[in-house]
Amino acid sequence: MSARFLTVFAALVLGLSFSNGCASGPAQPFQVVAGNPTERLISAAAAGDQSTVDALLSKGLPVDSRNGDGLTALIAAASSSQDAIVTRLLAKGANPTLPKSDGWTPLLAAAQSGNVRSARALVEAGADANGAGPEANTPLMAAARAGHLEMVEFLLDQSVSVDASARNGWTALQAAVQAKKLEIVAALLKGGADPNLAMAEGRTPLMAAASSGQPDVVRELLAGGANPNQTDAQGWTAMMAASEAGNEEIVQDLIDAKADIDMASDDGWTPLLIAADRGHSRLMRLLLENGAKLETATSTAVYADLNPRNTSSEPATASSPSHAPAPPPR
Repeated sequence: MSARFLTVFAALVLGLSFSNGCASGPAQPFQVVAGNPTERLISAAAAGDQSTVDALLSKGLPVDSRNGDGLTALIAAASSSQDAIVTRLLAKGANPTLPKSDGWTPLLAAAQSGNVRSARALVEAGADANGAGPEANTPLMAAARAGHLEMVEFLLDQSVSVDASARNGWTALQAAVQAKKLEIVAALLKGGADPNLAMAEGRTPLMAAASSGQPDVVRELLAGGANPNQTDAQGWTAMMAASEAGNEEIVQDLIDAKADIDMASDDGWTPLLIAADRGHSRLMRLLLENGAKLETATSTAVYADLNPRNTSSEPATASSPSHAPAPPPR
């Protein structure tokens, strides 16, 4: 096994990351030092090279040896789905809870990679299925964001806290919606997830699904008890988010779920006004046909769109709404 192979392998396989900042593994790929026993053990574990792992341990190298970033062979093996190596290291006394310097644990690594066999071995060896890592992200959040349904179901079977939140309020359900994973959203709701838990600024999973054009997820959340009239810190609702996106299907789903069609945000924007500002004429007709009140729309831009006889060239008096989705935790 060449030093060049080890360096490339480590950079590709062990450069753990949780996309969109929801959680992270090593901040940067570690550099393998060919003659360094600890680095050799880590690389061998990641590659599934049991003979090298056994040889190094037989020479007295501690099984929990850590490199400069605090990375261990167990985390390396768990992150790269090396079940046999994970089992071997645990049998040799590896600490199933020992994290990297940044708090990334073996179980977080297994959850991120979706390896249920490794996760089960770690839990049986004493790893905490609720154990949080960087920014208080849990294995369930890691599995949900990565789209690993079997891992999510395994963790739910361990009676994990399904509504545990990261430091900014991010939950596994929020992560699943962000990742557009309908089956995982359904599994989390079945497991007791609260669809109305909001992030720090009040953004709910339903708002996130509505703004990102996920009608199936919207329906799943509504069926699971999501409140269609819940507001965020600016008075924004899922209906407003769907209106901004121009998604007629989701707007109709929300209407069917008794969403308030005329509810206004804190600065006065209604779904009809938002649709008009964004130029969604078909959506405007849909809202009007379902009882949206024209008199609640106060912008001259709205009247110009709805009334062909209105030839006013005056600009709209209200500022256009801007309600970008909140980013996941970093």
